[in-house]
Amino acid sequence: MLACSFAGYFILTPGDYIYFSKSGLFSLVGAANYFFFYNTGYFDAAANTMPLLHTWSLGVEEQFYLIWPTVFFIFMKLFPGKKYLAPLFVSIVAASLGLNFLTLQSNPMAAFYMPYTRAWELALGGGISLLPRIKGQHLAWLSETLPLLGIATIIFAVIGPLKSATHSLQIYIITASGSGLFLYDSGRISATHRFFSNKVFVFYGLISYYLYHWPIIVFLRHYSGAHAAEADEYALVIALSTFMAWFSWAYIELPCRRLNWSWKRVVSVFLLSESIAGCFCAVILLTAGVPQRIPTSLQAIRALNVMWDWPCPHHYTSGGKSLCVGGKDWKTAKFHVVVWGDSNATHFMSILDAAARNRDISIALVEGCTAIVNTHNIAIFTVGLPNYMENCDGVYREAMSLIENDNVNLVILASAWSPVTAQLIKKEGDIPNEAAGLELLETGLRQLLPQISAKGRAVAIVSDIPHWPADPVPCVITEKTSLLRSSSLREACRGSTDRLDKAYFNRTQKKPHDILRHFDGINGVSVLSPEDFLCDGTSCTSKINGEFIYRDEGHLRRNLTYETDREISEIIQFNTLLDMAEGKSLPQ
Repeated sequence: MLACSFAGYFILTPGDYIYFSKSGLFSLVGAANYFFFYNTGYFDAAANTMPLLHTWSLGVEEQFYLIWPTVFFIFMKLFPGKKYLAPLFVSIVAASLGLNFLTLQSNPMAAFYMPYTRAWELALGGGISLLPRIKGQHLAWLSETLPLLGIATIIFAVIGPLKSATHSLQIYIITASGSGLFLYDSGRISATHRFFSNKVFVFYGLISYYLYHWPIIVFLRHYSGAHAAEADEYALVIALSTFMAWFSWAYIELPCRRLNWSWKRVVSVFLLSESIAGCFCAVILLTAGVPQRIPTSLQAIRALNVMWDWPCPHHYTSGGKSLCVGGKDWKTAKFHVVVWGDSNATHFMSILDAAARNRDISIALVEGCTAIVNTHNIAIFTVGLPNYMENCDGVYREAMSLIENDNVNLVILASAWSPVTAQLIKKEGDIPNEAAGLELLETGLRQLLPQISAKGRAVAIVSDIPHWPADPVPCVITEKTSLLRSSSLREACRGSTDRLDKAYFNRTQKKPHDILRHFDGINGVSVLSPEDFLCDGTSCTSKINGEFIYRDEGHLRRNLTYETDREISEIIQFNTLLDMAEGKSLPQ
């Protein structure tokens, strides 16, 4: 923890440094799995950029090792004798495995991180101690075969056909079973036992408790800008990880083992070291990630949550749910607009609010899903999280209720149409492909638009903004700060964030946008495409009013200044778009 705190000061951005400090505090109390369960979602920092991600498993283990002896103590008091232990093991393994299976269907993140869904793997290891030893010369072949079978089983789990997330539980079961077969002590010195007892394996086993390897990989990722280490960097990772682990083992663990301390002194030193590490994390957290390490001009992009921060001006309760409202208050405004979509609808709210600030228009946001993705009236499914379609059905009902019952003048459909189209499928089990996705996009809109354009209500479709091939913010940070970054990364980033390449837009977004344009002028529907105003023939702008406007590769920042929001609204004609709420037509 201390080593990561030190390295993070020179490498991590303030936002990543805050994530580190929070995960560090959770790790110190054995609860890292809960932190990562709640902080590795769609809008959080990428999990592979978190130096302490690997401590989630330590959290599960530490919680297990607190509960496990307690359960045994109580059980042995109630049922003395070893004959009852086997049923206890079987019951715990079966219950935890069953919970894993049930939770995996509804909440894969919980199935992965929670101790009650992973306890069966640890309990399975404990159950090995209850198995009878293999005795008799006629069974010697079994003691030779089981470890080899265990290794083969683990290899199958790693490189076999069950690689997708849908097979994760099967992979867990196969891996845990293979580990159990490998570790099962038959009481004999098998060839496998002798092979893995060589000095190299034993040495790495002794130092393997010091988990420097993952932080080193993550810091290297920040330093080099690569999503994974290059081949020539693997040797550096292995060598540095080995050295740091050996150093901790040789100069911390072994000297401590030789000390003849009482348990009281051991506990005192443990609490002191925990407190020192905790203080480092607390200081990082209380100083907001030490933002002084980056220039004032970059403070607005120092963290993901900062870039997404926008205080909603008003709220309106519809159907028991509080909706964010921009412009005028919903109850007093003369004209009403509903913005319906996913996070791409959300990132337009600050801009629409700036456009409506001085008009008698109120704008309510219904967010969560692309409007065409639901099963209520539109037979289109999408590849998503468990219960995703049920959630989208709820968003659909919420939007339609608001549109039909609240005298709405204009409905704006805004989404990440391009990425969504790539994931559209007709029914469960279908494999997404471009042609089918484009067809489903058109079909979905043809079914939805008549439902929301009735009674003279205006409808507008806003296509998604031009996307980057990868998150541009790290390059902005690299160019403008003195944080440790490789020279090759600085060279690659130089000038790369000044403009977007229009060619990438043409490859990945143009076809879905062309489908959207087909609806322009049909039944009073208007289509507005931001790329028409943000791009020229070869590139698209990334800065307006001197501000870098992107939060990541596909979202605008919501913490832009009011002046910049106003300028964007004028550039992409949101002011004209809102004229439709007042009964005016959008100019062709």
